Amino acid sequence: MESIYEKVGEAMKTKRDFYKELEERYGITTSAMFHTNLDEQISDEDYERKMEIMGSVNDLFDEKFDDGDQ
Repeated sequence: MESIYEKVGEAMKTKRDFYKELEERYGITTSAMFHTNLDEQISDEDYERKMEIMGSVNDLFDEKFDDGDQ
């Protein structure tokens, strides 16, 4: 497995990128962005894994709290 340090020269995404896309893709905003270094870089692997998890959580909330036409 390639470490982050071996990816020198490759453009890495930041936590700022993650939170921006999270809002664009799922409409999710979170206060977590106020408690972290938004310029911290994360690997593409972690970025996609976290995005997938947040999408799944969003789907679970939609299923649980969707009242439909009741």
